[in-house]
Amino acid sequence: MDAQPESVDIGVVSFGAGALPVLQPTADRTEAAEALDRLRAGGGTSLGDAVLASLSMITGQAVALPEEGEPAPDLGLWESATIVVVSDGEQTAGADPLAAADLAAAAGVRIEAIGVGTLAGTVIEVDGYRIATRLEEAMLTDLAESTGGDYHRADEDGVGDAVSSVEARFRVVDERLELTAATAGLGLLLLTAGGLVMILRTGRLL
Repeated sequence: MDAQPESVDIGVVSFGAGALPVLQPTADRTEAAEALDRLRAGGGTSLGDAVLASLSMITGQAVALPEEGEPAPDLGLWESATIVVVSDGEQTAGADPLAAADLAAAAGVRIEAIGVGTLAGTVIEVDGYRIATRLEEAMLTDLAESTGGDYHRADEDGVGDAVSSVEARFRVVDERLELTAATAGLGLLLLTAGGLVMILRTGRLL
C-alpha cells in the first residue's frame, strides 16, 4: 500500500461468511492503514463474495452473478483497477469465485492473489472455536490467472514479501507529443481536397 503513488486510491473489503465493504477507495493512507489494522481472521472464506463486493466498490453499482441463462451485467471497463485478495483460498461459502472472476476479467479488472497458510494445514482458534484450515493454492492461482493476474505465496513471516511482488498496475507519465506530422498530414489532405474541387468546377488545376 505504501508503495503506490498518491494518485492511486485504496479501498478495503473484509470477507468471511460473507463480504463487507470496510473502506471506500481513498487516497488517505492513514485511514486505509487503520482499516487494515481493524481486520481479524474469521472462520469462513467467501472468495466469490469478496470479488463481487470489490467490483461493486470499483464500479459504484451493486454487482451480483447473473441468474442461470441471463446475460452477464455490463460493468464497463475499469482497466486501472486491481483487486488484491489475501486468503488461504479455502472456499467455504458464498458465490462461485471463478464466476465472479469472469465478471472482473470482462471489466478489465485484474486480481492479484496472495496465499497465506500452510499446504499441510493446521488448526487455529477463532472466537473460542478450533477450526482446521489449509492453503488452497490451486483456487487462488485460478482466481488470479483467469483475470490476467498472478498468484503470490506469503512466507511464514507474513504477507510483506508477497505484497511487494505485486506490481503497480499503471503509471502516469508526462510525455511530449510531436504534432507536426499530424498537422502536415491534415494540411496535405485539405490541399488535395481543394484541388479535386477545383478540377471538378473548372476542368483545370491552377
